[in-house]
Amino acid sequence: MKNKTLITILSIAAVAGIGIYFFSRMKKKGEQKAEEIKQEGEILDMTQPSQTTTPIISGNPWQNIANTISNFLSNYNDYTVTTQTSGLNLREKPDAKSKILASIPKGSTVKAKASEVKGWFIVSKDGVNPSGFVASQFLKAKQSK
Repeated sequence: MKNKTLITILSIAAVAGIGIYFFSRMKKKGEQKAEEIKQEGEILDMTQPSQTTTPIISGNPWQNIANTISNFLSNYNDYTVTTQTSGLNLREKPDAKSKILASIPKGSTVKAKASEVKGWFIVSKDGVNPSGFVASQFLKAKQSK
């Protein structure tokens, strides 16, 4: 499950990187066009920002990407329980021998995020406070709409 999450994160980073590349190319082309217009005798002041425009990307774009990835990993996301026959055990600790707190029915949607222990996710009832741990192999990320 973590491999799928990692692939998703890397895909997002790649798409963002491509977007930043094309944004910088378009900005450069715009600056070249502005210079051409200035040379033709029209007055155009590109040094003063417009009061009505907002920058598409502010600050360091790589930091923005890192923040996006960090938010994804630190926030609870929706997952579907994909056990074959019975419910998924919600455990007190990220360990198969840990106390079972509850059983989450097959097909249920839960809010979860990766834990620090490989192969385990933290589940939350309210999306804020942790409720317990589940084996990540029995969760499938829900597609955002």
